[in-house]
Amino acid sequence: YSAGYAAGISYSARDPEGTRREQLLGVIRNIGAVDEDGNPKLMPSRCPENALMRDVLPKVLAAARVEVAEMKAALLLRKESEPDADIEDDLKSLETARIQLDNWQDDGFLLLEVETPNAFVHQFVPRVIFVNRGLFWQRRLHTIPPEKLHFGTEVTVRRPGNVFEFVKVVAVPNSSHVIVSLKDGTEEHVPITDIFKVHEKHGVVRNREELGLLIGHELSHVIHNHEDDRSKMMASVMGCQLVILALLDPTGLFAFAADGIANFLGRYAVFFPTSRVHELQADATGLRVAARAGFDPRRGPALFEAM
Repeated sequence: YSAGYAAGISYSARDPEGTRREQLLGVIRNIGAVDEDGNPKLMPSRCPENALMRDVLPKVLAAARVEVAEMKAALLLRKESEPDADIEDDLKSLETARIQLDNWQDDGFLLLEVETPNAFVHQFVPRVIFVNRGLFWQRRLHTIPPEKLHFGTEVTVRRPGNVFEFVKVVAVPNSSHVIVSLKDGTEEHVPITDIFKVHEKHGVVRNREELGLLIGHELSHVIHNHEDDRSKMMASVMGCQLVILALLDPTGLFAFAADGIANFLGRYAVFFPTSRVHELQADATGLRVAARAGFDPRRGPALFEAM
């Protein structure tokens, strides 16, 4: 962990922009937001969802900066009333969050063409919120029986990379293929298994109030440095696993069983409980941040249940 941390600092110092670009593309690839050529699948810059993000994010960012200042002031007041209180780690954590939020641009987000309803921040790409299109609306694909396809029927063709194209039916020569007319006027034979009717439905976020609550939640992970805590926790657990395995015969069945048990305990006794605590903490702080930004926190329970 220490060696990787030092190497990351070295690479970033030599080429900050290049390192950030590679980290950004790495996160996008990991969630499958790339086409068949490996290019990021981003929503159009002028789509309504992008406009909504540009409206809401600056307000929540400003509120998050105020929240950090208030939390720091509360710690200093506590230090005055309790001189022996150990608040240095908390102050250092808040200072890290303050620096990150102060340098966060109002357009610091990426709206990805991904069906899964999700939004998140990532430790390796600071000052960016990744937002999936599925939060706002989702596609539902329905197959069409051959007898329902006629000349002029508007359908959707699924292309490689889960890309969809709207076309019109020209002819149905058999039960396995359909001839469709593309936007450029050319015709193409398409397998009937790639022909769908698309119905769109609302996602989790239906208005700016709910979007403000969601962004407040994600920025609260930054305020509390949850990603950094998670990385350190993972390093500690993996280090303990290495120590246990080093004390055992690596060829024995007992070592194999011990490795499985250690992974199980690390996941269910450490990772999942800690993640739940982090989410609850982000829920509480996110509601305060959203309220400071002028959004109604009473919509929070319904939003989080829907997610």
